[in-house]
Amino acid sequence: MTLQVTPRDADWIMRNLDTLQRAGIGLEPFGAATFKIDTLPTFIRSTDPSQLLREIIDDLRETSAQTSKLRLGEDMIAKTVCRHAVKPTTSCANPNSSA
Repeated sequence: MTLQVTPRDADWIMRNLDTLQRAGIGLEPFGAATFKIDTLPTFIRSTDPSQLLREIIDDLRETSAQTSKLRLGEDMIAKTVCRHAVKPTTSCANPNSSA
């Protein structure tokens, strides 16, 4: 499956590819503004992974515009991915944490 994005989004993805991959989102460049979707986090169940990724990227791009590159790490990406992947009644809390 592929993900076609705007040149602006493609640039953002390329700059954040390592961080996205560490969060379980496997994207591989597949043209100027196209990426091959290799993997998604196992808890994501979507009938339209491309649309889900566009929404996640939009959220993350907005967040990264408001914070420094250092804060756009795995925790922030994991929270954004989780918010898009779960039902409103499901918690995004880490079951291994002592929260």
